Amino acid sequence: MENEKKKLKTMIISMSIVLCIFILAGVVLTFVLKSKKGNLDTLNKQNYELAQELDESQKENDYYFNPDGSYTDDYKNDYFEREKGYGKDGDKKIDIVDDDNNNN
Repeated sequence: MENEKKKLKTMIISMSIVLCIFILAGVVLTFVLKSKKGNLDTLNKQNYELAQELDESQKENDYYFNPDGSYTDDYKNDYFEREKGYGKDGDKKIDIVDDDNNNN
């Protein structure tokens, strides 16, 4: 009888220690995972912003240039529709040369 009580007491203490280890591991993992989730959210936000910036840059590039690298007619028309061109007064003006007529 006394031997059974010792075994029962040892088993209860062992189970209590294992339970405490599981609870402690759960708490630690919860904080670690929350931290990692915060980092992941930040990286996802940066990735989304970079994707938007890339998309805008690609649209701007498609507006200015043809696949062969020459300027598009829309860009030339937009440039020449302005009386003074782009820039501020006193800035050097840059002439756009039609690549189809001048091969450099």
